[in-house]
Amino acid sequence: MPVMSRVFILVFYITYLMLPSAYASQDMPVNLTMPGILGNESGIRVVIDQVYISKKDDHLEVSEVAVFRNDGPGIFYEPGNHTYFAISIPSGAEKLNTSAMECCLVQYEDTVFMDPMNPVYPGDNFEMKITYSLFPGTGEYIFGKVARYNTTSLSVFVDKNMGIGTGEGFSTITIHGDEFKVISFENLSKDEAVKIPLQVSGNTDTYRNAGMFLAVLLAVLAVLSGFKYMKYRAGTKESLEKLEHEKNRIFRTIHGFEKHAGSEESGEYRKLKAHVLRYF
Repeated sequence: MPVMSRVFILVFYITYLMLPSAYASQDMPVNLTMPGILGNESGIRVVIDQVYISKKDDHLEVSEVAVFRNDGPGIFYEPGNHTYFAISIPSGAEKLNTSAMECCLVQYEDTVFMDPMNPVYPGDNFEMKITYSLFPGTGEYIFGKVARYNTTSLSVFVDKNMGIGTGEGFSTITIHGDEFKVISFENLSKDEAVKIPLQVSGNTDTYRNAGMFLAVLLAVLAVLSGFKYMKYRAGTKESLEKLEHEKNRIFRTIHGFEKHAGSEESGEYRKLKAHVLRYF
């Protein structure tokens, strides 16, 4: 990948991490056929569009940065007379937010409209940043995008370590210490659609905690290596009470991990747990 492309990617990655929050209105501000919605006839094109996808709990988190360029006449800002740029979002997107004021950001079906609230002169660029959540469940999911303007470059970055599988056409890149799978599309025409198949696994936190289960059970076994010996040789009431207290503490530890991370069904886990319970 060229050095300049890596610089662009790094700048946009840092930018989207610092994105402030303002929620979108659900009311369409203007008829889609009116001049207030800018199309290619106005000389607007998208120079760079970068989408970042990661997984959190039961949903996907998407951050997008798009840079528009005005190759046409100047666009002048007038309070109360909005001029909107458009960007597509997948069906089912929720929790849309951006750095724009609420009055200047509108979600309408599969499109987001934003008014920069500043003049955009010939040759100027305008940046649009949004984040939203998707709830596709598990299994195969098709992430779709439609180019609302002629688009020079569209890149989709998928967090490599978050339980999201990718198909052919992706390469691996490291940005700011994080690994991503990336696929790029060049010179998309207005209204051209791209579809990217993803494979969404279950809750990554559950799998992470499964390893913790095994570690905890192994630690418990280490403690119990002397516990069984003490159990049958304790001759005082005080010792028996201490043993009972220790047993209950171990049960609470196991139950706590299962409660917060879901059930773990691996054969190794079941075998270790059964071995622990034999001591009681």
